[in-house]
Amino acid sequence: MMVNDALLRIAAGELKRLKVEMPPRHGKSQLISEYASGWFVGAFGWPVILASYEADFASSWGGKSRNHMRECGREVFGVTVGPRDQEKWWECSNGGSMMTAGVGGPITGKGYRIGVIDDPVKNAEQADSDVYRQSTKDWYDSTWRTRREPDAAEIIIMTRWHEDDLGGYVETLGEDWETIRLPAIAEYDDQLGRAVGEPLCAERYTIEALNEIKATTPPRWWSALYQQHPVSEEGSLWKRNYWQRYKTLPQGMRGCITVDTAGWQRGDTSADRCVLAVWLTDGVRFYCAEVQVGHWEFPDVTRRAKDLKAKYSVPIVVEEVPWSKPLIQTLQAEAGCIAWPVAGRGSKENRARAVVHNAEAMLCYLPESAPWVSDFIEEHAGFPNAAHDDQVDTTTMALMYLSAHRPRPKGKKFEGIYQWKQAKM
Repeated sequence: MMVNDALLRIAAGELKRLKVEMPPRHGKSQLISEYASGWFVGAFGWPVILASYEADFASSWGGKSRNHMRECGREVFGVTVGPRDQEKWWECSNGGSMMTAGVGGPITGKGYRIGVIDDPVKNAEQADSDVYRQSTKDWYDSTWRTRREPDAAEIIIMTRWHEDDLGGYVETLGEDWETIRLPAIAEYDDQLGRAVGEPLCAERYTIEALNEIKATTPPRWWSALYQQHPVSEEGSLWKRNYWQRYKTLPQGMRGCITVDTAGWQRGDTSADRCVLAVWLTDGVRFYCAEVQVGHWEFPDVTRRAKDLKAKYSVPIVVEEVPWSKPLIQTLQAEAGCIAWPVAGRGSKENRARAVVHNAEAMLCYLPESAPWVSDFIEEHAGFPNAAHDDQVDTTTMALMYLSAHRPRPKGKKFEGIYQWKQAKM
């Protein structure tokens, strides 16, 4: 219904830029390229241009839409197909038309009232090609956007492949894009209101089926293709194989809740996210118990921090930056809060380097089945080149804080270590 409502708003002139991000084989092309495109032609007499990664693929959707118009156009819209009647370019008796093209190819002599780009990326080879991504951007700027008619609306439907793919690029252009992002498995603040861990379409892919796919798909591609979180190639710090897993949390541990205070404005999905992370330690190992990521307003962040403190009974640690002061003051008054100064601790990369040895030593643990773990690992793996580093910030803050407040392990075998350190100091 969310996508349908957005299409109705486009028809009413209320929405001009729509981006729909969904996993493979979930019906996005059928709904928009096959059916909605024809509806814009038949119901409103508008010119539609549909582009995809290959001209033949785009024309196949154009042909399907034309066939529906042949069968039902007179009965539903009172129109007939013609005089032009080809898969790649057909017209209706009401003046509407549909032309198809390949991304990167020419679009001459026609403009669009509705422009649809359906899956501009074909495969991983294209996604990882700097040359292909740049050529797609150049085509979009020099060819596609020049075909817009007055009051034109544009729809991009895609499975995300790369942070710098067309879906990421259009968000940098300063236009007001509305993004509907529907991951295969629901995460926090799901746009459909699904519970965390709920599948997108259980009738088609059950959670068991999705978990099977996840188990056999490299984490980078699962995160991008299925969860719509494209990430960079693995960086040099947080390797994917560093993270250990636990089934149940050990009892009696100390810890903290670290808060990265970006993303105050709800709905601005292109901005940095706010992150709340719960980390616990037994003095040697570090356990991430829970992570919440989203774009929330100030009261929501305050409530979430207080709820986590009530649940885990550990202190709240907030990065001390100018925009976090209201949150720090509110939490200090209502729940207790520790302001964690960043000044003097170096860059984000230097702070990460100061604590990553804990992960390298296989001392950092994540839950086996929490829905946020895949995105967490991929963001760390892509650091510092990934689009987001908010979760990394909370990790480095937690490991720095907990290391500074780590309880001294007991037992004779540890005494020599501390005596040796004292002698060397």
